[in-house]
Amino acid sequence: LHGSIDMYRYDVLTKDGVLFYRTDNYFYYKTHDYYEKHLTKRINPETGEVLQDLNTNISPQFITGTNKDKLIADDKMYSILYKEFIERLHTSPNLLVIGYSFADEHISRQISSAFETGKLERVVNVNPNLSFPYSSNTIKVVNISSISELNNELLQHK
Repeated sequence: LHGSIDMYRYDVLTKDGVLFYRTDNYFYYKTHDYYEKHLTKRINPETGEVLQDLNTNISPQFITGTNKDKLIADDKMYSILYKEFIERLHTSPNLLVIGYSFADEHISRQISSAFETGKLERVVNVNPNLSFPYSSNTIKVVNISSISELNNELLQHK
């Protein structure tokens, strides 16, 4: 839901002489160490030619702060994933929530909407501190306090 602290965006640049220019293209990559993060190169897979040897965006791709809706909307990958999340949430009969604080408005808004108008029949909330904050007479809500209890709950539902 929030990206990853070790995932970075690689902005594709074009080169004209010694100058690089931004394009609208980018992709994501995960790193294992400092050198992969800072010295990543874009290479033509057919020729092995180095097309780009610098990255202008080496901050983690982690969605945080007060403007999450804009961050998601402005990013190709996150906007696609968020739309998929909304679609699946509103069409699935089951929702499994693990360790969510219900503090992210953009996520809670969609859960609330699916709870009211979606196809939900059952919610399993795995959270030692927070019960599921929505209630319904037609949707079964199960609050369990640990992931180890999840297996028992799933076996009972078969």
